[in-house]
Amino acid sequence: DRERGQDIKRHGETVPVEFSLALSEKIRLIAQKLNVTFFVAVLAAYKIYLSKLSGSQDIIIGTPATCRLTPVSERVVGCFINTLALRSQVTEQGSYQQLALALHTTMLDAFEHQSVPFDDVVGTLNLDRSQNTSPVFQILFALYSALEHKDNAREFSSSELSIQSHSAKFDITWSLSEVDGRLSGFLEYATALYDRETAIR
Repeated sequence: DRERGQDIKRHGETVPVEFSLALSEKIRLIAQKLNVTFFVAVLAAYKIYLSKLSGSQDIIIGTPATCRLTPVSERVVGCFINTLALRSQVTEQGSYQQLALALHTTMLDAFEHQSVPFDDVVGTLNLDRSQNTSPVFQILFALYSALEHKDNAREFSSSELSIQSHSAKFDITWSLSEVDGRLSGFLEYATALYDRETAIR
C-alpha cells in the first residue's frame, strides 16, 4: 500500500486466518499426491500468490527451524531456533506441481545446512544492514504441527493462549498451526506498509 521509507517504524497488527476443514484436507491430499510435506504444499501456493501480487518472479521467504540436531541439545533447556531463507523462481510458464517439487528440494538442501547461523549467511552475502528492512527476506512463514501430549503428561492440562503483538519484525509474518486437521493462525503485518483491509484480503 505504501513505499518503504528511510525510517520505517516496526509497529504491527494481526488479523486471524482460518482454513476450512475441507480446504485443509484438500491441501493435505495434494501434498500426498506430490509426495511433499504439508508445509511445502501450503508454502508453494503462498509463493504463487505473492508473485502475482508483487509482480516479481524471485520470491524469498524465511521460515524458522529448530536446531536441536544432537541428542545432547534435546536435553538442554533453551531456544534453539535458526532462520532459513527459501528462494524460488515463480514463472507464469511453471505449474504449481513444478514449483512444489522444486521447493521440496530447496527445503531438503536448506535443512542440510540449518546449523549455519542466519547472521553468518548475511555476513557471507555482504548485505547492507538497514533499520527499515530485514536482510535477505521480508516475509516470514511458519507452520506448526499440533502438539502431541505424552503419556507422562496426562496429569497436566493445557490450552492455547492468544497473545496480541503490536510490533512487526518483518513486513509480513504468516503463522499457522494445524489443530484437529484444520489450519488456523494469524497474519502479522507492518502498519507502516500495509492497511488492515489489505491484510484481510
